[in-house]
Amino acid sequence: MLHCRDPEYGFLTYKCPECGATKTIPLACKSRICPQCGKKYADEWADHLAQTLYAVPHRHMVFTIPEELRSVLDADHSLLKVLMDDVSNTMQQVIKERHGAVSGVVCVLHPYGKNFGFESGCACFSN
Repeated sequence: MLHCRDPEYGFLTYKCPECGATKTIPLACKSRICPQCGKKYADEWADHLAQTLYAVPHRHMVFTIPEELRSVLDADHSLLKVLMDDVSNTMQQVIKERHGAVSGVVCVLHPYGKNFGFESGCACFSN
């Protein structure tokens, strides 16, 4: 994963039989936690989810965990479920109070940062 798409660690070369042009493609690790390869899987999942669930207008929001709280969440991963439930409940309450609408929330925490260190993670679905 650390050498994903680095041609020094492997590549494929394709040659057109008609014109002789070549194209070199570095090998990918195809890991879901790789920042390069994982984005492909995340985009595919989001597209599938949008096609499956959303028959109404929707919004995509990103929440971050303050650095000061990360050590607390790293020490007790069960708090991640509490955090995601609270995010979901807060969003639903705000939408109901401001717009009088009942909303659905899909929460996903991405547990890895650019340095591949655990930065808190879980996934939940809430109606």
